[in-house]
Amino acid sequence: MLKPIRIGLLAAGLAVVGLAGCSSPQVVTEGIEFQVTESANRNAPVALDLVLVYDPVLAAKIAKLSAAQWLERREAYKQRHPQQFRTWSWEVVPGRAPEAFGMPKGAKDALGVFLFAGYGVPGLHSARLDPFKRVLVRLEENGMRVYPIEYH
Repeated sequence: MLKPIRIGLLAAGLAVVGLAGCSSPQVVTEGIEFQVTESANRNAPVALDLVLVYDPVLAAKIAKLSAAQWLERREAYKQRHPQQFRTWSWEVVPGRAPEAFGMPKGAKDALGVFLFAGYGVPGLHSARLDPFKRVLVRLEENGMRVYPIEYH
């Protein structure tokens, strides 16, 4: 049985791990699978942003952001750091999961992989995924849970 990882502890703990080894690429993530409950985000669409970061200073900053902060500042980051990260965005409807996402070529050169989920309720709603080879992201009524499927 898969065990969920507490998103707040995951983000904080993995930020420390990521910063400790920023001199070499840390990303081992190859794929992300999704499950979306019928009541996800209290029956409202969920904005998802997957962010691959290639700069160690920027990775440290992004690791500290909640989903609301990321979504609010995303355009400013794009203007100030156009070459230091890549993003993919989805709008997920409750009960309908997007197809599994395979990491693009060049992802292994990134220093961090972050997922942000725009929920209508307060919370962190973000996770750092890069230490896991494959993960399952489950979008639920009041937040998301990340389940490692395969470790590196």
